[in-house]
Amino acid sequence: MRMAQDHLTIAFDEATQISNAAVARALALDPDSAVALRAQGFSERVQGIRSGNTDHYRRAVAVLTRAVAIEPGNADGWFLLGNAQSALGRDSDALPSLRKAIAIDPLNRGALTVTGVTLANLGRIDEAERQYQTVIDLFPDYSPALLSLARLRIATGRLNAAVPPLRRARAIDDDAAAGLALAYVYLNLGMEPEADRTLDSIATSPTASAIATAAKMLVHRRHAELLAFARAQYATTKDPLWQNAIAMMALLTGDGETARSYFATALPGLFLPQPRADGAPFDMMSAASALDVTGDHAQARRVMRLILAQPVPPGPIDGAIVNARINARAGLGDTAGAVAELEAAVERGYRTPYEFDMFTRIAQQASSLASANAKAVGVTTERLLGATREK
Repeated sequence: MRMAQDHLTIAFDEATQISNAAVARALALDPDSAVALRAQGFSERVQGIRSGNTDHYRRAVAVLTRAVAIEPGNADGWFLLGNAQSALGRDSDALPSLRKAIAIDPLNRGALTVTGVTLANLGRIDEAERQYQTVIDLFPDYSPALLSLARLRIATGRLNAAVPPLRRARAIDDDAAAGLALAYVYLNLGMEPEADRTLDSIATSPTASAIATAAKMLVHRRHAELLAFARAQYATTKDPLWQNAIAMMALLTGDGETARSYFATALPGLFLPQPRADGAPFDMMSAASALDVTGDHAQARRVMRLILAQPVPPGPIDGAIVNARINARAGLGDTAGAVAELEAAVERGYRTPYEFDMFTRIAQQASSLASANAKAVGVTTERLLGATREK
């Protein structure tokens, strides 16, 4: 699962099948095996990342809580638990878990790095940057710390400063995640040729190369071509990443029914009479758009209100959350509220009108993802772009 997610070097479907079978056999032999529970927790977290469904993170926290109860002296158990808690937004719980890991193993570089992530999520930006620098000083070739430092700088509006750690991570092991992040930075800096060249150079594995190809299609708005590409990739790999791409491209090409069908399967909580948040805000907003364009305006509005009910993290700006909240407010007819969201985000360092997962300018998404309210969204997005240029 680590090879499939962190390094994109084997197919996700293959990794999931192997992992699930191995974990099931291990737990059948010993239901209280802490090492098997740790493996299960890690696998659930990866499945949460790829599917977008936060129920995987909840299961990860549950099994990892069992693991540390069984083997409290294992640093990796506390690290994995803290990482899963952070993925659920429970950073005040994650920080003590990570510090227990570090107390047991002061050189656990995973725990040291995710401590920086957690500090950033809690709004302790300077501490987080110092934490990443400490890890990089200890482990100069540890690319996850370099990538985390770059992401913090992107989120706080320091795009130029994010370039050196990303270049360094790429030089160490041709890190595909660093390559995608570097292309994203170039794109937001207005350096489209550099972004294209970076995406063209990502060839760590067939998975990484395919994701880079998809990103380039997004940059150049080749949505119908990407829809066909994503269908072919999913038919071959069964990776939920490509199902999500199919749904998003279906929305951008006017096929709301296909998108709705996907979100009903991936995020079923959003389709309940009283919707339940079982996905990230951007995915929830995409599902609301699918509901809206297929005529279920009442449920779309319920989901939009649910998005706005989610607490805004105190840490650095998350462009996907900004995007979701802007579209939700505009979709509910609150143009003034959407403008206020944008102004607050820019004040906090928002400098990325291209959203990472979509490699698409926010104004382009607005006209496609909330068609019933495109005019209102267009007003707010143009205000955002103007404010960003002035900054």
